[in-house]
Amino acid sequence: MLRLSLVLMLLFASPVWAGKFQDGNALHENCKNEQEFLLGYCMGYVGSVADIMSDDIPIAGWKACIPRGVSLGQIRDIVIRWLANNPQLRHYSATSLVAQALEEAFPC
Repeated sequence: MLRLSLVLMLLFASPVWAGKFQDGNALHENCKNEQEFLLGYCMGYVGSVADIMSDDIPIAGWKACIPRGVSLGQIRDIVIRWLANNPQLRHYSATSLVAQALEEAFPC
């Protein structure tokens, strides 16, 4: 049910968000931050992308085969490291960057 809610939210975003998206720069800053709210936001964001991909749903053409037992903390660490190592790409959509990081870490 949570997955469906997230997909619907992304598909039918309100006009306030029209034309805007979370980019990799903002996600990188949020995920590095240890402030409880921002850390929770980061974990929810990367966890949602990983959750969708674990159902064999590609995102922006990226597909990951995440093994059972991988923790949300590991997913966050992978994404932070990938974003830190690829600053030239951080202006792109955070969703697609998380998907790319996960595919590189967990190729099918």
